[in-house]
Amino acid sequence: MLVPGASVLLGPLAITSLRQSAIARGIADLATPVDPASFRESFGADVDRLGVLAENQTVTMARLTEIARPAPSTRPTPRTTTRCT
Repeated sequence: MLVPGASVLLGPLAITSLRQSAIARGIADLATPVDPASFRESFGADVDRLGVLAENQTVTMARLTEIARPAPSTRPTPRTTTRCT
């Protein structure tokens, strides 16, 4: 009876912990390409305060994606095909 009771309590705690660490990693990954000046202007602090800002939910993934630089993209070129007969 003790083991099922412990799993009822520890299961949600483990999932919450995993979720929080995944969010922290995601925020850190999103903050990497952000221009430091844009970050400072948007959040009022330097990037080195990211952990504290994320804990206080000042910095969120949604807000970081708004100021993140777009990933470089390649311009698609039309394919030209030649038929050999």
